[in-house]
Amino acid sequence: MFRSVFKALLLIVALVAAVYYGVAWYHSTSLGPGQASDDWEENDFLDLGKLEGLDSVLMNRQGIDPNNYTALMHADQGSLVLPRDIFLALKTVDGGQAFTDPANMLRYRYLPGRQTEANPDGLPIGFSRSQKLWQGEEFVGLTCSACHSGMLTYKGTGLYIIGAPTQADFQTMTEELGAALAATLQDPARLSEMAAALNTDPAKLRPRLEREDALLQARLQINASPLRYGYGRVDAVGQIYNQATSVNLGLPQNATPPVAPVSYPHIWGTGQADVAQWTGFAPNDIIGSILLRNVGEVIGVFGRVDVDPGKEAFPSSVNIEELGDLEDWVNRMEPPAWPEDIFGAIDRDVAAEGEALYNRHCKGCHKRADPYEDYKATLVSPDELGVDPLAARATLATAQTLDGSKKPKLKMLIEQTFQVVLDHPGEMVEAIIEGAVLDKFGKRGGFTYKARTLNGIWATPPYLHNGSVPTLYDLLSPPEERPKTFTLGGWEFDPERVGLAPHDGADGFIFDTSLPGNRNTGHDSRIFGTTFTPDQRLALIEYLKTF
Repeated sequence: MFRSVFKALLLIVALVAAVYYGVAWYHSTSLGPGQASDDWEENDFLDLGKLEGLDSVLMNRQGIDPNNYTALMHADQGSLVLPRDIFLALKTVDGGQAFTDPANMLRYRYLPGRQTEANPDGLPIGFSRSQKLWQGEEFVGLTCSACHSGMLTYKGTGLYIIGAPTQADFQTMTEELGAALAATLQDPARLSEMAAALNTDPAKLRPRLEREDALLQARLQINASPLRYGYGRVDAVGQIYNQATSVNLGLPQNATPPVAPVSYPHIWGTGQADVAQWTGFAPNDIIGSILLRNVGEVIGVFGRVDVDPGKEAFPSSVNIEELGDLEDWVNRMEPPAWPEDIFGAIDRDVAAEGEALYNRHCKGCHKRADPYEDYKATLVSPDELGVDPLAARATLATAQTLDGSKKPKLKMLIEQTFQVVLDHPGEMVEAIIEGAVLDKFGKRGGFTYKARTLNGIWATPPYLHNGSVPTLYDLLSPPEERPKTFTLGGWEFDPERVGLAPHDGADGFIFDTSLPGNRNTGHDSRIFGTTFTPDQRLALIEYLKTF
């Protein structure tokens, strides 16, 4: 019996590995090194009429099959924000408009989506309609594109870039979502109005709203942070840890304010390195590790897990099949090429000067890897880099377990993702956790940051892990010359300095680099080995446009 269960378990793990690694093998052996596309074309999925000041929004296929492109933006990974009917009927706190109204969602910088076969409700980009019922209900949730799709604009033309960091303000969106839900419960007239819209009785609707309100308020409470993230940042690891080790386990003492926000990383090339995440704690080359990483991500974005310590496996809302499709698409994703027709032609002579500087001062950490080319990432201590250390330090947090002992939060998270994925005897879970996979998590990363490849780096402002530098020119400048404050909230691009142009909108967020978690120091002459002159900075930037 023992051997048969063990063999079955190994077969499951092998099948999981085949799904996640087969695509990478296929691309590396059959498709060659890949080629970033410079073909920018009109999109058919954004509601352009809701994007004021733009004449058009172009997109780049970036290696994604046209038949899958829109599906990627609305794929159901198992995130459950709210029941679909409640989410669509919910109004803002002041009751003036639907919460999903594009004008409201644009306040948080979520892009308006058109009604399509993949998006029948016309939800914003990155929001999904659940494929399966959870406890008898259909939900709306978040998918990869909510965090990993970006917009850049220049002189009335927008560029939609799949896989780039979003400018969305997740923190404010979830807070105002909770406030809107609470306001509906507290106001009998609003409750009756929603009930009428849903063709139900207020007495039947109230318990559903109370259940969702309790879950959402608990989430907001444990993730309350004294540091405002602003646009384009979130402490994803901190919120995942809080959900997995506090909410799901019923241990409120494990909650820690998530005060180490990071910029949303671009996701093209994610599977090329041996490790993922800003701090490099998640291995890519261990059987099942990518799936576990993705399950953990779903837990952090409103995935639901029924943790029962007496059971060997935990029911959850996680959509394993769709996670496989999403990983397939990510593996196919290529970096976008610099759009010379829009931002201006690359000066190849100046770029050649920049290449020499890059090879001398940058190449040792930042490898230039072709699409589908594997590489071993360089991991560097924040102390050596001189950058803000909070995100790296937070990865190493510990918490209390159900039996009262202490464990690393990372280990507790991976244990939980195992029990979500696999239905098998508990002793087999423990054997695998302690051996083949879990011990590899955090072995390379930890109190480090990963030096990622710079492919498509032009499309990923702001820079540094915490988004504390608006342009590449500022990043290549001495720290004392970098902006001490700047305003986020705009999409306008600066093609010369390469990054975000100054934003003067009334709803802008002032990024203060003096605050812990926001520091923009480091990554300077101690790493480069020199202080670049203004002309050298521009030459390096010209070369980076070619990536």
